[in-house]
Amino acid sequence: MILGDKANQPIERQKSVSESLDQLEIDVSKLGQGLGVKAEGILYGLDVIRARLDELETQGRTAKSEEAQFEFVANNLKNNSRVFLRELGGTKVLIVLRSKRQPDRKAWWWFLDEIQSNELKATLKRRLIWLGGIIAVLIILYLGYQRFLAPSPATLAVLTYENDIENSLVSGDMTGALNKANQGLAIAPDDVTLLILKGITQIKLGQAADGTQTLAQAEKLTGNQESYLLQRALIYIRAGDFKSALSDAQAVIAINPQSAEGYFYEGMAYQNRNEDQNAYNAFDTAQNLADSQGKTALVATIRLDMGLLLQSMGVQPQTPTP
Repeated sequence: MILGDKANQPIERQKSVSESLDQLEIDVSKLGQGLGVKAEGILYGLDVIRARLDELETQGRTAKSEEAQFEFVANNLKNNSRVFLRELGGTKVLIVLRSKRQPDRKAWWWFLDEIQSNELKATLKRRLIWLGGIIAVLIILYLGYQRFLAPSPATLAVLTYENDIENSLVSGDMTGALNKANQGLAIAPDDVTLLILKGITQIKLGQAADGTQTLAQAEKLTGNQESYLLQRALIYIRAGDFKSALSDAQAVIAINPQSAEGYFYEGMAYQNRNEDQNAYNAFDTAQNLADSQGKTALVATIRLDMGLLLQSMGVQPQTPTP
C-alpha cells in the first residue's frame, strides 16, 4: 500500500520498517510536484513507523540505519513544511486532524503549523533586530551627510532630472524624457548619466545617429569601456530595458570575465525577464567573484537579491545566523 493513496490507513504490517521508510521517503520527496500524494498519509505513516521503531527498541533489537533514515525523512518533511501544509489544504486542516488524532507532543510532525509559525517569528525577530541596527546606522550617516556632505542645489537638480528621465522611459514618454535630459545637461553638460539617458532616448525616438554620437561622448568622458558599459547596463535596468541591459552586462563579462558587477547586472536583467535559473546562476557567479575580491557590500547586495529570487521560485532560502 502506498501512503499517498490511503491517507487514513497505516503501513501494512507485513512490510519491513526499511521498506516502509523507503516508501515514505518517496512520498515526502513528491510533495509539491503535483503527483497526487496525499499529505495526510505521511503523518500517519510517520506514526506507524515511529511505533514500530520504539517496539524494536523495547525488544532490544538494533535499528540504527532505520532510525537514521527516519530522522532524515522527518527532517525533510520539516524543511518542506510550507509545501506540505499547502498540499494538506492549509493549517486549518492540520488543526482539525490533530484534534481528532490527539497526538503526543513527541510526534512533532502533527504540529508543523506551530513549528513553522515559531520559526517565522524567530526569523522576523532577527530581521527586525538587524534592520534596527541598519536604521540606526543610516540615521547617523544621514545626520553626518546633512552636516558635512549635503550636495549643492545643482547636484540635487541633476539627480532629480535623472530620476524623472528614467520614469519617463519606463512609462514610454520618450519626448518628455528627451526634454528633461536636455534641461539637465544645460546644468551639467558633462554628466555621464544624463548623456547616456539622452543617447538611449534619442535612439528610441529613431534618432540613431544623434543617439550614437551622444553615447560616444558619454563613453569618452567615462574613459573606460568596461566602466561605461556597466553604468549603461544599470541605467537600462532602471529604465526597464532589460534586453539592452543583458546585452551590456554580457559585453562587460566578455571584456572582463572576473567582473562581479557584470555578472550581477546580468542576473538582474535575467531576473526581470523572468529567466529565474539563468538569474540564479549569474548571481551565484557574481557572489563568488565579489567574495574573492573582498567586495563585502556587493556580496551583501547580491545575497539579498538571491534570497528574493529564491522566494519567488518557491525555494525557502536559509537565513544566516546573525
